[in-house]
Amino acid sequence: MRLLRRLGWILTGLAAALLALTFWTARSGDPALFPPRDADAVGVALVSHGWHSGLVLRREDLTGEGTGTALRNLATRFRAYDALEFGWGEARFYRATPTLAAFDWRLALAALFTPGGSDGVI
Repeated sequence: MRLLRRLGWILTGLAAALLALTFWTARSGDPALFPPRDADAVGVALVSHGWHSGLVLRREDLTGEGTGTALRNLATRFRAYDALEFGWGEARFYRATPTLAAFDWRLALAALFTPGGSDGVI
């Protein structure tokens, strides 16, 4: 009983210390951190498909100067679409798991524990 009481006090003290540190280190955001919105801004949407997420950009934003040859080639290749989504991950898991019902533990573990050891997909 004495051990449980002591453990309770230790856990309470740790929780109080964590809470105090949270308030002590809290800072408000810096509005000058991000540049102002203007005509040169590029909108990026983050989308979720359950197991996978991706970034969506308007195709026309990938055709301007400074975007690089590879992105301009992608924009040209997919010119029939208004927007392009970029996702990433281990190729077999990414393609084989569009829904939760298609989830395969073996593929998930292989994707998780063999970084760089298998083909990726973007």
